Formats: sequence, structure tokens, C-alpha cells
Amino acid sequence: MGCLRAAILAASLLAATCDDEALWFFGADAEWTGPVGYLKNLMPDAEAVARAGTDARWSANASACGAPPLNHTCSPSRLAAPALPRTGDLCAAVDGLSILVVGDSYARHVYVALALLLSGDLRAGALKAGADGAANCHYAKQFGEHAKEARQACRLFVAKRLSVCGGRARLRLAEAACPEVTLVNLRRNQVVAYGLGAHPCARGGAKGPKHLSYNATAFEAGFARPLCGGDAEIRDRAAAQLFWLDTHFRPSSFGPYDGPDRVFDFHARAAAAMRAACAAPTVSAYDDTRALVATPGSQWRRMTFDGVHWGLQVNALKALRLLDRVAAVPAARRVAEHRVDRRPGRVTP
Repeated sequence: MGCLRAAILAASLLAATCDDEALWFFGADAEWTGPVGYLKNLMPDAEAVARAGTDARWSANASACGAPPLNHTCSPSRLAAPALPRTGDLCAAVDGLSILVVGDSYARHVYVALALLLSGDLRAGALKAGADGAANCHYAKQFGEHAKEARQACRLFVAKRLSVCGGRARLRLAEAACPEVTLVNLRRNQVVAYGLGAHPCARGGAKGPKHLSYNATAFEAGFARPLCGGDAEIRDRAAAQLFWLDTHFRPSSFGPYDGPDRVFDFHARAAAAMRAACAAPTVSAYDDTRALVATPGSQWRRMTFDGVHWGLQVNALKALRLLDRVAAVPAARRVAEHRVDRRPGRVTP
């Protein structure tokens, strides 16, 4: 039966590729604007910035770009990332598990990618079923953010509780600008994926002054060390259940606290802080996104609608890497107190 389920999921993902591929990419808007007060993009030559930091490039890969699920990670010009995640039976990797994603909009987009890949419904697999207005949020618009054009408030239609893989697993989303992982999160879920940093976050989960955006020192002192530095149960559970969702390369800068050097520093030091404090492995597409922007002809501008958030392709890379890491964790180390019932929507103690 496992092989049959895998075949059905693969067929669903392949069918999605028959739809108009333009639905999976955004328009190439070169005049992105940031939030009020920071409207001017201070990094107009993103390609030069990316090339100064890496020699890696995306390249043609007919095998990867020709079949699911890796085809969903390819650029509009059919280029693939330099290093691709291992893939297998995606549902087997999460069989019987509850996966909680805790974080900001970057983390939500990983959750959306997980929902699409594990449901096999790439058209609307992350959306609330039957919600008024959700029909305007299909395909790439599930990764939309701001209230403009047809993407208006699409993030409001993302379902925060989903049963996937025919009821074999569940997904949960706890989204906030400055979230914290709790002991309850770890007790109730076998996998917790955690990511933040783009917002100015103060200790305790509150928003703080703007200089706290992408602030690696503040993150380590206010989030990483407090999370795993005290409670022994949290520390033990985190070592088996917690995964850090790294930030990505941003091809834009709208203020003094989101420039490329600062984002790179946060990428490197936040991952190190989570590894040191919680023994949490990192799930990252930072190198991929920097190489993507550095690659001539990648058409990377069609993979982001605002120069800040990436769409399906980059987040599918993150989601597949998370699933690969989850599959590598021995079942005996997953110590959550709830198990997923095979009947959709049911959870047993």
C-alpha cells in the first residue's frame, strides 16, 4: 500500500505540472517597494551583490526539472539549484507525525510548501476549504503577502491545521512576527520547525526597536539561549524534535537593518546559536537563493513578488530539505506525547 500511495501522490504532483506554468511564477517587477517609510530599494543591482558572495550558480538539469517533486524547485528558465535535497516517499517521511511550524512569514511559506507537496494539491492545498475569496489565491498566490492586486490578503486564507498524506500526518502553523517555541509545542508535536529574524524582535516575543531586525546578537541572547538554556526537558526534546529554519538571501534592501551583510551575518550566527543552545539542525536555502540571483538567465525576479519573500520554488527546496532531515531522525527519539490517528482529523494521546 505504501508504494501505491507514493504513486498516487507522484501522479498528483505530475498532473500539476500540466497546468499553465505561468501560474507558478510572479511578474518581473523591478520597482519593488518596501513598507511605509522605506519605499526605495537600496540594492538595485542584486545580481552584483550576489556574485560578490558566491561562485555557485544554478544550471540546467533535465532530470531534476522533468519530474516531481524537484521540478517544483526549478527556475522559470528550467535551471536547478547546485545542491538538491534527497527525495523519496514524502509521506513515508512524516508517517504518523504531527509537524508544527512556528515563525514569521518566511516560516509560513515553508508550511505552505509542505502542505502543497504532502497533499498533492498544488493548486490550493494550503488554503481553507470553501472560504470566500480563496479562489483568488490559487497556485503561486498562496505565497502572496501584501494587500494589493489579486493577492489581497491571501495569507488570511492559509489553513493553520491540515491533515495530509491521506490522514497519515498533520501540519500545524503558529505564526507570529516574534514567536517563541514552548514546552507545550514540543510535547504535542513530534517535529517543530522554527524560524524568525526579519522583524525587530525583543525578548519575550514582543516587537522592539527597528535595530533588532536581523540582529544575531539579540536573537542569541533573547531567543536561542533562553529556549534551551534552562529547562532540561525542553533541551532534551529540542535535540530530537526542533529544526531551525534559516533565513534566505534577500535581493532587496529597504532600510538600514536589512542590508546584505547584515542578513548574511544573521544567517550564519543564528544557525550557530541554535546549534549550540539546542542542538537543532538547520534547514537552509540561503546559498541556493544567493546563487540563484547570481545566475545569468535564471529569471529569478519571477520567483519573488516583492524582493523579500520567495515563492513555491525556494520554499519547496526548504520543505524537501526539512523532510529529508525528519526522515533521518530515528523514530525512538521522537518523544512527543501525541500520535496522529490514521483517520483524518483525529489525534490520540
